[in-house]
Amino acid sequence: MSPNEILFTFLKELIPNNNREWFKAHREMYDAAWAQFNVLVENVIAAVSEFDESIAGLTPKDCTYRIYRDIRFSPDKTPYKGHLGAYMNQYGKKAYWGGYYIQIEPEQVMLASGVWWLPTKEMHQLRTAVPNK
Repeated sequence: MSPNEILFTFLKELIPNNNREWFKAHREMYDAAWAQFNVLVENVIAAVSEFDESIAGLTPKDCTYRIYRDIRFSPDKTPYKGHLGAYMNQYGKKAYWGGYYIQIEPEQVMLASGVWWLPTKEMHQLRTAVPNK
């Protein structure tokens, strides 16, 4: 199985088997999929760095989100996300700056850019700085 096949096969199999027992039994497959996703993120960082030098020093660890879901306040209690994602901006995934996002799912890949969320003060500054026409 090719590395890309491992990534998509793992995610396809995880969705209907989203429980700790299955995940534990398939940990080796997850590790291979995670390694392939990190290679992909590394390549995206390198490509985007050609036109946005601010992300040139990032590593996949700075950008990737964990597969484990925070189920404390969610009505969906499945323990794992059905996708892998990474957010790249000059300060990594936890900064409030605009950046680039990639999400891999079994049947689709999403590429996006922008700002997902801003604190109230920063959101107000952005809204007043952008003309409303």
